Amino acid sequence: MEIVRRVVGVSPLRLSEAWPVHREPPRPPELRQSDYLDKFDHDTLVYDAFPVTGPAGDTVRLIGPPLLNLATSMAESVWRLDGMEATAHLHDLNRTQGSWLSATAVGGETLSVTSGEASCSAVVSESGVDWFRDRSVLVTKSKDNDLRWITDWARFHAATQGVDAVLLYDNGSGDYRPEDVLAALDVPGIEVAVVVSWPFKFGPQGGNWEGLSDAPWDSDFCEYGILEHARHRFLSAAAGVLNHDIDELAISEDDAGAFDLLAASDSGAIRYRGRWIDTPRATTTQPPRFTDFTVYDSTQPPTTHKWAIDPRRTPDAVQWKTHSVRGVSMTSTDRIRHRHFTGITSNWKYARAADRAVLSSIHRNDDRLRDALAGVFGAGSIHPVAGVHVVDREAAHSNRQPTAIAGYWPGERTDFGDQLGPWLLGEMTGRPSYNTIGHPDDGDALMTIGSLVTDMERPGMTIWGSGLRAPLRGAALERLRDRKPREIRAVRGVRTRNQLIKHLGWDVPEVFGDPALLMPYVLRPGERPSGRSGLSVVVDQSHTDIVTESLIARAGGHRVDVQRPTEEVVEEIAQSEVVVSTSLHGLIIAQAYGIPWVWLRIDGTGVVGYRFRFSDFFTTLEKSEVVSVATTVETAPSLDLAQVASSASLPGSKFDPRALVDALPYDLRDDFLRRLPRPRRSWVRWLSGP
Repeated sequence: MEIVRRVVGVSPLRLSEAWPVHREPPRPPELRQSDYLDKFDHDTLVYDAFPVTGPAGDTVRLIGPPLLNLATSMAESVWRLDGMEATAHLHDLNRTQGSWLSATAVGGETLSVTSGEASCSAVVSESGVDWFRDRSVLVTKSKDNDLRWITDWARFHAATQGVDAVLLYDNGSGDYRPEDVLAALDVPGIEVAVVVSWPFKFGPQGGNWEGLSDAPWDSDFCEYGILEHARHRFLSAAAGVLNHDIDELAISEDDAGAFDLLAASDSGAIRYRGRWIDTPRATTTQPPRFTDFTVYDSTQPPTTHKWAIDPRRTPDAVQWKTHSVRGVSMTSTDRIRHRHFTGITSNWKYARAADRAVLSSIHRNDDRLRDALAGVFGAGSIHPVAGVHVVDREAAHSNRQPTAIAGYWPGERTDFGDQLGPWLLGEMTGRPSYNTIGHPDDGDALMTIGSLVTDMERPGMTIWGSGLRAPLRGAALERLRDRKPREIRAVRGVRTRNQLIKHLGWDVPEVFGDPALLMPYVLRPGERPSGRSGLSVVVDQSHTDIVTESLIARAGGHRVDVQRPTEEVVEEIAQSEVVVSTSLHGLIIAQAYGIPWVWLRIDGTGVVGYRFRFSDFFTTLEKSEVVSVATTVETAPSLDLAQVASSASLPGSKFDPRALVDALPYDLRDDFLRRLPRPRRSWVRWLSGP
C-alpha cells in the first residue's frame, strides 16, 4: 500500500457581509457564556466540499456547521459547479450538516452559491479515501498540544493497537505549523500520516461551565464537523477507525486489540469506557509525559465512551459523534478501556493539570497501564508514586474478622447505580468495602446492586440482590455453568430467579428486591433548592445523545447528572416531584422515596437485555401500575417531556425490606435496624398463591 505523508487544507464557503441572512445562535441569551457570541460561528456555510462516490452515485459532499435558520435561504439559492447549476440536498445533523450536490467532480472545480446579489465560492477539494483504504486509522483533533505528546500518542497506539495510519485535524495551533505536527507523526509503524489544517471556531461549550448550569450542547459545531468530514473525505474505505484524543490511550485488557475486537463484532462498531488518570507523579519535568502518570482516583466515575468502527461495514451510519455513532447498534466491550490523562493537557477548556498530592485512601496504581507504558517506552521510563495505597486482600480474607468487606462491583462506573452497592453496604454495616472484580483468585465476595450475575468472573461468591442483564442463552449461559456461587441470599427479581433455576439448577431463595430500595433508611434528603424544577430527568449514560439537555430544558426539567457522587444523585432524585428516567436505578430510587415516575423506554438501540433488567425489577411492583413511554433515536427529538411526565405513577410495592435485610450475611448498625419497618408476611404468600 502507498506511503502517504501530507498536510492538506480545506476550501470553505463563507458568507460575506452582503449575504441577506447569517446563522443565528440557537441558545437563549440567559444560557450563554460571556464570550458566547465571539466563539459562535455565524458565517461559515461549508467547511469543505469534496467528491464522493456512493450508492446514490457521484456527489459533491458539503460538510459544515448546521444550517439552522439558513436552511430556507440556502434552499432558495442557486448552486453551481463550474458554472453549471446543480441540485442541492440540504440536511442538518446534530451540530453539523450532511448536505450534498448531485454532481460529478474530481477536485479543482469551482463551487458557488448565489442569493440575489450576494454570492460566495470555493474550490472543490480532492478526495483522500484511497490514502486510507484498508488502513487501521487513529483519528483526532488537536490545538497546541505539545508535539512530544503527539509523538508518544501515535507511537503507543502503533505499538499496542496496530495503528498504521493517523488522521489529525490541527484546529488553528499558534505554537507551531501543521508541518511540525506531520514531523511529530514520523514514528515506527505509521505509514500514512495526514494533517488537516482546520481554521474554524471550535464553538461555545455546553454543560456546567463559567457559572452556567446545564447549558445545552448546541453551538460547538467544529468537533462534529471534523468527524463527518473525516468519515466522508478520507475514511470511508478504511479497515477500522479508532477515535481518541491526544490525552487518551487505548489499553487492551487482554491479548485482543481494538481492531481485533472490531473485526469479531457483529455490528462493525464497538464502544468502551475509560478511566481518568490523576496527576500525582514522582517527577517534576516539564512538560510531563504519559509515563509520569500511572495513578487513578478510585472514587472517580469512569470517563465517557470512546469507539472504533469499520466504515466499510457501516455505510448506513447516520452520524459519527464524539462518544457514539448514531444509526449503528454498537457492541459494548470491557476488553479494551481507554485512559484519559488529566495531566496531559493544554488547559484549553479549564485548568485541570495542577499536580495533586497522593491520598492513600483513594489513589490506586493502574498496573495494566503501567505495564503497557513500560512495554512501549521502556521500564526505566516508569516512576512509581510513593504513598499509593495497596489493598491487603490476603488479610481481608483471613479469619481475623477483617474490618473491610470483600465486595464485587463494576470497576468502571457506567451509572450511579454501579456505586450504590458499596456505599449502601457501608451505611448499613459501618464497614468499608474493597472491590475484588478483576481478581479471579480472590474467592468469596459479596455481589450486590447491579446486573452483575451475567458476567460473574469466578465461582464461590455470595449474591445479595443482584440480577441478570438478559435471559440466559449462548455464551453467557456456558460461562456461568462452572461459576456457581457459594450462596445466593437474594436476587433482584423473579425473572432472575426463574432463569437461574431453569437453566443452571442453582438454589435461589424467594427473597427479592434491588438493595437500592433500602436507601430511604440510610439517606434522608433535604429540601429541594429554590429555583430547581420539580421535574427530574435521569438519563442513562448510553442515552445522553438521545435525551439531550436542550430537550430537557424545553420541558422546563432538571437533568440529574448521574456521574456525580452517589449520595448527591440519590438526594436529587428524592427531592423531585416527578421523575422521568431511562436509567433503571433512576426509577428504583424514585420508587424507594415514593416519587411518581415514568420509564422513558429507548427502543431500537441494540443494548442487550435492556428490557429484561427493567421487567425483572417490575416483578417486585404491581406491574399493571407501571407506566412506560416508548421512543426511538429518531423520534426522541420531538418528545414533549412535560407531557411524558404527566403520565407518571407510583406503582404499588411488593417489596419486603425486612426480608432483604435479614438475608444480608453481616451484622448491621443499630441505628439502621431501628429505622426498618416490622416484618411483612405477604411477600411469600404472593409468590406461592393462596
